[in-house]
This record gives sequence, C-alpha cells and structure tokens, in this order.
Amino acid sequence: MKRTRRAGRSHPVIGLDLGSTEVRAAKVSVPSLGKDGKVTVSAVAARPISDGAVSEGRILSPGSLGSTIDAVLDDIGAKRRAPLCVALSGKLAGLTQVMISNQFEPSEWSATVESGLGRISPSVSVPEAHTSVIAIERDDRGTTLAVAGAHNDLMNALQAAVKRSSAHLAVVELAASALLRSHLHIDQDSEGVLVHIGASHTLIVGRHGANITYVESIPEGTNAIVSQLAADFGISTDDASNLTRTLWATDRDLAPRHNNWAEDTGTDEDFFDLSGGGSSDEEPDQQRYGQVFTSAVDRLVDIVSSAIETVQDDPDDPGLADPAGVALTGTGALLNGLPNRFEVRLGLPTHGALPWATFKVNDKTRTYLVADPSDPAKNPRLHVPAATYRRFGIAIGAAMHPLVN
Repeated sequence: MKRTRRAGRSHPVIGLDLGSTEVRAAKVSVPSLGKDGKVTVSAVAARPISDGAVSEGRILSPGSLGSTIDAVLDDIGAKRRAPLCVALSGKLAGLTQVMISNQFEPSEWSATVESGLGRISPSVSVPEAHTSVIAIERDDRGTTLAVAGAHNDLMNALQAAVKRSSAHLAVVELAASALLRSHLHIDQDSEGVLVHIGASHTLIVGRHGANITYVESIPEGTNAIVSQLAADFGISTDDASNLTRTLWATDRDLAPRHNNWAEDTGTDEDFFDLSGGGSSDEEPDQQRYGQVFTSAVDRLVDIVSSAIETVQDDPDDPGLADPAGVALTGTGALLNGLPNRFEVRLGLPTHGALPWATFKVNDKTRTYLVADPSDPAKNPRLHVPAATYRRFGIAIGAAMHPLVN
C-alpha cells in the first residue's frame, strides 16, 4: 500500500468501498476527529457494478469499473484531482503477521518482509503484492509486524480503473482497516470481532483495541439468503429481498428479542415491519417463508462462526485468542434475529455496530436519510437510518485515512 505524507485537513477526502456488487463512496469534510470524536460526512453515493466487472475481489473489467467509479464520484460532487482512498477485500488482498529479528531497523522492515517472510493470504505471497508494513509490538524475541497488501495485478487493474475518473489514487488499503477505523469508539482495551456482512462477502476482523489481529473474507452474504427464498417459493429476487426485511430468524428454542442493538440511530426506525399485520389466511405462507429464511440465516451464521472458532482454537494463531464479543456491521447486520443467533452459536455477546460519524443534511445525502414520521409533513427532521450507516461504513473509514496527498 502506498505511504504518502500526512495531509493538511483543509480539503475533503473521498473514501471508496469497492465491493463485488456495488461501489460506495463517502466524502468526509473533516477527516480528523471532531470534538465529539466523530467525523462529518458531507456526501455519499452508491452505484451497482456491471455484471462480470468484479468477481471475488478480482477486477476483470477495469474500463467498466472505471466508468462506475467516475459516475459515483460525480454523484458526490468530487472535484478534479480529489484524493481517493480505496478500501478493498477478497482473495487478492489480505493481512498477515510476521516476527523479524531486532537486528533489523525500521528502515529495513519492508525489504526484509519482501525477501520472502510469509504470505499475506492463502493466495497471495508477499513478493507478489504491493504492501505496507506496520509494527505491532517489540520484545526480546523480535518485532511483530502486520503486513497488509494487494496483489500487483489487482493494483494495476485498480489504477487503470481510477484513471478514467476525475480523482487521483492516494491510498489503497484493506477494507478491514477502514471498517475498524470508522468504529473508533470501540473499547481500546478489549479484544473482539467485527463481522461485516455484505451482499456477496462477509468480512471477519479480529481486533485488539483499534489494532487488527486477524482478517478473513468469506464468499457468503445476504445474496445467498435472497436466492434461497426466491428459488424455494418461485418469486423474484426483489420480492425475496423485501421478505428478508420482514421475517425473523427464529425457532422454539430461540425466540426473537427486542431489536435494541441499533440504539445509535436514535430510533429503531420503520425499516422492518414486525407487526405481521396480514390476515390469518397469510399465516401459513409467512410460516413457510420464515422456515426457509431461518434455514438460510443459520447456514450463514454457521459458516461465519466456524471461521471464527477455527482461529480461536488455533494455538499458533493469536488472532482471536479471547474475544469479549462480536459486533455486526454491513447491511446484512439488519437481518432480523441475526445478533441473537450469533450470540447463541458463539456464546459471545453480540450487537450491531455503527460508524462513529455524523451526516450533513444536503442534496448529496438527502436520498439516504429518513424523515421523522412524528414531525410536520412540511418540515420533517431527517435522521440517518441504520441501513445507511452500515452501507457506507467502510467508505467512511477509508475517507478517514490519515495519509493522503
């Protein structure tokens, strides 16, 4: 990852979350933290990625992706040559930890790592990747380094895509780093896990305070749940997606609890209709939908939980030694009943988490805000729904990167 000088804080910085299905952008007016510990977001936008342009973290069509990036940047009103901080994940990006002898000075760390110490991910070796090296701790045995990187092929394709836009590529980093940075209110002394559930991938981030200790990207997300509902009931994916907003994942042994994990929104919002206000004739269909939904959610919970437990049980990997709890982020975290299913499956306290940010109300954010139904219709107050916070969490964190041109 490119290291650049620390910037002044007078200009906006743009964070870009490069997903498999969507490009999300956030413009942070004040990258440094405000008095309340939050950053200010002045614009957000999202655009779907053309089919086949990105697959499992690989950029297959830089031209098509570049057009999407250019459109997203235009949506948020990015100025020409604006600094762009891109967060990415997938098989061609990752993080590893290595220990090197104290005989090497900090100026020699990168060269030492690139000479062949370890791998960044199962599919990427250090010499094949564009890397950044950060010291985690130093003791008598040596210095433990965190090595993050993206495969050179991925970097070349990303640079080709960004060249089609008005911005310049300032920083490329792991989506996990951006995600953690956007949640700076996390207890600095605790160890835990952030699980970011997206449409096609789930990102698992082990952390100790504000430091990343472990990262894994799993090709499973809410699309699998939607696909199962659509296939089982012969309905469209749009209808199936709407169903996921109204159904609870529950059974006789795991009754739904009050949805109190979105407290940072100031309201539970009318994002889910939990009233079940249909007629009794609809109940059999609702029960069948709920059974399939529960099965699909259980499958996602089991896959993610197994990955977390594998790291916890590995005596040679300190990545998730004793997590105090699990924080769910991403739009998938809004699935009803998901936090308590993770809590039961892992035996760890589980809650939803939101980026530590505030939004300006303007033409660049209004589309993603929700009117308070208790206010007068002519002049309602607007607030940021949990769905918006979770959708743009990684992009916000990327825009908070301290090293930009």
